[in-house]
Amino acid sequence: MLKSKVLNEVLRQTNSGGVKTTILFNPDGSLVAFAGGSDNDARKLAAVASNVWVAYERHTGEGLASRRGMGLLQPDGVAKPASLSPQPLLSASGSISPSSVVGPTGVPKDEEGLRSVMILCEMGKLSIASVSRMLLCLIASEEVEFGMLKAKTRTLKEYLEAPLDQIAA
Repeated sequence: MLKSKVLNEVLRQTNSGGVKTTILFNPDGSLVAFAGGSDNDARKLAAVASNVWVAYERHTGEGLASRRGMGLLQPDGVAKPASLSPQPLLSASGSISPSSVVGPTGVPKDEEGLRSVMILCEMGKLSIASVSRMLLCLIASEEVEFGMLKAKTRTLKEYLEAPLDQIAA
């Protein structure tokens, strides 16, 4: 059972150091929990972040669906054969291969393997990441460094992953 008061308190603890709002929502945009801002604003932000995430998944062919063992999707939505293996990180010369830096469509990879999106927009900086079968979004002011925002997102994601996996199972 999901305890909303406890979950809201955990999300509220992230709202410091320039982070204004933290939202946990389903991939369809429905709000699960939030801290900071109004209920109406949180619903709108969840819907926008969900649309960004879905567009991101469509463009890269990676994201929640590919991590669930459904295989990587091509831009037309057709699954690639599972026999494709990732390119080696180092080339024969010992240098980092280009495929280790960018994904199949030229989108830069991070160590999470294309599982998060960071955006600079009018309202500030957004960090969206998948947590279990849900999405987590942190909204921060423009003064917050992307590295700090990513660290907060990753820490909260790691904290929430196991409890949310139990609920989703």
